[in-house]
Amino acid sequence: MTRADDGQNGPMAEPPIVDAPLFVDTDLLRRAGDLRSSAVEALDPGVADAVERRIRELVGVPVRDGVAEPVVADDALAVVLDVAEQFVLDVHGITDERFARLSDHFDHAQVVALMFHMALVDGFAKL
Repeated sequence: MTRADDGQNGPMAEPPIVDAPLFVDTDLLRRAGDLRSSAVEALDPGVADAVERRIRELVGVPVRDGVAEPVVADDALAVVLDVAEQFVLDVHGITDERFARLSDHFDHAQVVALMFHMALVDGFAKL
């Protein structure tokens, strides 16, 4: 994942939406990338990177180098990675209990951003 320093909040993720050369640079692809960037900006860059890394591992897509380290508590990261794994394996297995555990560590906007980020990473990793 590429990084850029915004000068205010430390490293900020600027993830390309896909790596594969088969994708043509289209307006729709750029818009999806912009939406993903917006979701990532609402999160700790390390959490976003950890989610992407785990999803890419599960899907069997090479994991990128240069990821940020999360600055959230280990239990918060464990909950996020549990939900990310369940999202990939069976999205219907994300129960109210799992959402409640996310809400113990993240506010509503962050939970929405996490789920959106998971959807985009999972979807594009499987293409």
